[in-house]
Amino acid sequence: MIRSVRIDAICDKKLAVLRGIRLYRAACRKAYSACALAEAAGAEILVDDVKGVTVKPGKAAKEILETAFGVTGKAHLYELRKWVRDLHPSWMSIVPESIHRDSISPKWRARDPEFPTATNGYLILNGARAFARFEHIGIPMKNTVPKLSGHSVFLKWDYEIGEVEFRLGRLDGARHHFWRNVRDGEYKLGTTYVNERDNKIFLTISATIPDRECVVDTKTALTVAFCDESPEAHITVSGPQAFQGDKVSVYEAIDGLASMRLIAERYEKCRQSAGNPRRIWGSRKMFRGVQERISNLAVRRERYIKDRNHLWSRRIVDNARRWGCGQVVVVNVPERELFGHPWNWTGFKFDLEYKAKEIGAVVKYATVEA
Repeated sequence: MIRSVRIDAICDKKLAVLRGIRLYRAACRKAYSACALAEAAGAEILVDDVKGVTVKPGKAAKEILETAFGVTGKAHLYELRKWVRDLHPSWMSIVPESIHRDSISPKWRARDPEFPTATNGYLILNGARAFARFEHIGIPMKNTVPKLSGHSVFLKWDYEIGEVEFRLGRLDGARHHFWRNVRDGEYKLGTTYVNERDNKIFLTISATIPDRECVVDTKTALTVAFCDESPEAHITVSGPQAFQGDKVSVYEAIDGLASMRLIAERYEKCRQSAGNPRRIWGSRKMFRGVQERISNLAVRRERYIKDRNHLWSRRIVDNARRWGCGQVVVVNVPERELFGHPWNWTGFKFDLEYKAKEIGAVVKYATVEA
């Protein structure tokens, strides 16, 4: 089973790293633009009742590819590696290889949804669709083994930048558990992506988690009941006769949401005092500053709920695994709120279902009137 986790990171070479990530995206767009231009200028769609749809490159397409990469036809995908090395000589070999293998080839060879039988590789409409996919991609470290130590990851992909130490930010319980197992070798490390969003650097680390042996009885059910009267025992888990039950308290989640609600109300008052930036009496600088804090608080709240859903669903599935229950019956799951606070119960259901699937159990929902 493969899992990936996004972790915020801090490094001393931030400006150089940001520039490197954006150069990687630009190189991907530049390489793909030549491919798309070639197919749009010279490829021809042939429709046959027997063979279906085929896409045939014309003379103009071959000329464009030869001008851009030095070769014609499908071979230009392999020529990309040499082209990228000439474009940025300071990049290590893993970068041109990743552009060819992970960024360009999969999108170029993907089947077009409107022409599913076309397999030539010259898909006219597919080329236009793929440009937006390069806006948020990161640099993949697939054929390199990063050094992991303490709370730091050491990566190198550019000879000019040199080795970069990424110090991991504050980790919650789930991310710390994942990171500790990857660092200690319990999980097999996969591809590590260096990425950025809004000038903030983060790492996306993937790893293979070994499957744990689990034998469940499809006829044995674990019951998960929700009680809207007591936060102390909001989620009650019960099962076979030997299993007395497990109660999950949501006091901590309620307190966290209440605290963030107070902060949001204070930010809203600050935004009102800043006025309207479109008018003379408004402060554009103050308004934007408060708006950014409100947006950050919304992201923080979303992650807070996501982490609790993960922990609660994991606790339920661990009980099902422990007692060999092949069914998880959820009774009276809430729809929108957690004791007056908006809550993402759809995300809770999703987490519970895919975790139960890992042990071979199924999730069923029921409603029982009080």
